[in-house]
Amino acid sequence: MKFFACVMSLVGSAVLCVSLGWASPVTVAEAPEETVSTEEVPASCTSAPGAEATILSLDSLKPVAFDCGDTDAVSGAFLQLFDYGVIDWETGELIATGTGTPPEYIPNPDRAWNIARRAATISARRNMLNLLRHVPVRSDATVENFLGSSESTQNLMRGCLQNSSIRGAVLLPDGSAEVTVRMNLRGRLSDIFWAHESDFGIQMPQHKATSSADDCGITGLIIDARGIDLKPAMSLCCRDEEGNLLYGPPTVGKDLAIQRGLVSYVRCLDSGCVDERVGGRPLYVRALRPAGKLGTDVVIATDNANEIREQLGDGMCLAQCRVLVLLD
Repeated sequence: MKFFACVMSLVGSAVLCVSLGWASPVTVAEAPEETVSTEEVPASCTSAPGAEATILSLDSLKPVAFDCGDTDAVSGAFLQLFDYGVIDWETGELIATGTGTPPEYIPNPDRAWNIARRAATISARRNMLNLLRHVPVRSDATVENFLGSSESTQNLMRGCLQNSSIRGAVLLPDGSAEVTVRMNLRGRLSDIFWAHESDFGIQMPQHKATSSADDCGITGLIIDARGIDLKPAMSLCCRDEEGNLLYGPPTVGKDLAIQRGLVSYVRCLDSGCVDERVGGRPLYVRALRPAGKLGTDVVIATDNANEIREQLGDGMCLAQCRVLVLLD
């Protein structure tokens, strides 16, 4: 019993160090170099509707242009796949897995399982950190940039990783354990990285934003960025060709951006969150090109940007983060 308690104590003490990559995990499955891919875009989603950079109503487009076929087989979410996890850019959720193997000298199967599960949890949270490191916070900085610049940010991140929810633990045929953990880019994580950002807009009453969207009849904005190699990020700035900002942190309140996320990314408009995100009558516009150091900001035609401003009036609709981006 004393030996087992000592082993568990040592494994437990390794969690904090491993979670931020300060030590090697006590598992046989370390995260490999990341290999990024995205799910194949269904053929029915490859051709966008309307003329180049045209603003249209979703009501007139959805029946003919955004049929993604068998939605049970292919999700409309934009997923960024790694060898050890996935980022769902529609919901902001990150999911990572890890495995752990018990020592051979533990004969008791229950004790062996507990040790393997603990080791797998450490590995999964380390892999979660590897996912996070490469997430762009804005067009000129990733999560890794923030971690390297602030010890307090590292401490807060450690807490988030330690509190990441365990989605499941599975006993593998060889006696090892596989654990899946999850966390979300929105909420606490956004609060950490945006805590010192000063370029967010003034907080606006929720009832005012809602009534304004109803008054102008427009419920959101869809930006079609397929075919231009736009990268997803926690923050998005949309500008016209002259550099004038249409949408971004200065146009929304920080609290709402933290809660909802500035933007959602999808592959098809029949995705489950579309109506919730942009409502039933959003505007649609094609993107011209990506912008910013990391290619996460987007440029649209100046004429289209002016038309959007005219149709949205005071812009309260966008202040609610009702923006959706189509990627391929």
